[in-house]
Amino acid sequence: MKILGRIKQVIRERATFLQHDGVQLAAATTFVGAALFGIYNYTGQPPAPYIDEAAVAARFAESQREAALVRQARRAGTILFVSADKFCEEHHFDNATGHTVAIDYVDCEERLSRNADIKKEEAKTAGLKGMLAGFKK
Repeated sequence: MKILGRIKQVIRERATFLQHDGVQLAAATTFVGAALFGIYNYTGQPPAPYIDEAAVAARFAESQREAALVRQARRAGTILFVSADKFCEEHHFDNATGHTVAIDYVDCEERLSRNADIKKEEAKTAGLKGMLAGFKK
């Protein structure tokens, strides 16, 4: 009988260990299943971006101002009538209306040298501007 009592006691002790292991196994299986469910059901869509209305409005206003300046630059310009005298006649023209207005008499040498300096600077920076425009595309 002592042996039978001892066997019953061993079986009870091992059964509690087996029950405890079963609870841990069930918890681990549930955790892994939930993780796999979350991974496979993730849609992969990023959250909606935050839109700052003030920044959008400022960028829009700046682009409108730049577009207006470009339109104005294409629309109007100046013509310099060079003469043999020291002074040349400068005219302002408007492509949209077709009007030409005489502005003033200017020093020919000073004006032509200023235009030549601008053209030299444009020639120096043309290659760099082309390269930078290629990066913006």
